Amino acid sequence: IHIAVFDSSYNPPTRAHFAISMTSFPSAGLSSSSLEIRQRDEPSEEERDPYTARLLLLSARNVDKTLKPGDATFDQRIEMMHLQALDMEERRAAAQAVGEDSSCKNVAVAALNHPTFVGKSDILLRWFRERRMAELGFKNADETPSIRLTFLIGTDTLTRLFIPKYYEPSSTLGRNMSDHLRKFFTTDNSDIVVAHRGASPKARAEEEAFIQRSEDARAWIESGKLRFARGEEISTEERD
Repeated sequence: IHIAVFDSSYNPPTRAHFAISMTSFPSAGLSSSSLEIRQRDEPSEEERDPYTARLLLLSARNVDKTLKPGDATFDQRIEMMHLQALDMEERRAAAQAVGEDSSCKNVAVAALNHPTFVGKSDILLRWFRERRMAELGFKNADETPSIRLTFLIGTDTLTRLFIPKYYEPSSTLGRNMSDHLRKFFTTDNSDIVVAHRGASPKARAEEEAFIQRSEDARAWIESGKLRFARGEEISTEERD
């Protein structure tokens, strides 16, 4: 089971939100000469792991954002997320009707009260393994299918992923940022897929500059656990 998770405040959902939530699972690749992200034309067999479901996840607690007067309530955001999920499923049906492939099936909506991707991955995986699998009739670990989570994010969120101050010492998640990210990428086997901020030279230069200065980001890119959406130019600043 491979679940694409798009985590956001949905205040409100935007075209950029919709575009990111529709991205596919890309092959891994990084050109070490220029640090420009490059995808191979044909992914390896190990990388052919399309999503079997998508989850729109509301962050009730964000590391940088607090609820302000005039913001949509959480109930209103859940309702808007539900409408987005219906729209995604309608597009899947339309694609199938003309013989096109679409992985926007089994779209669900949820909310979590944890600020980091590491904590969200831990909570979701425990819920799936300990509760949902039992509800589906799987009685023991040998019968339970493996679960892989891939979080879909924009470039602005990528930079926050590698800021140490957001990772507080935890008995379950780790002592520091390195421990937290090791649990997320290695122990939990979760992934990150980044939607490019835009096609402009300035936007690409900002992305490349971040990768240049972040050894942690480069290491996880080279491992294949941090990937960039293939051929999809999505403006994460678009709000209409």
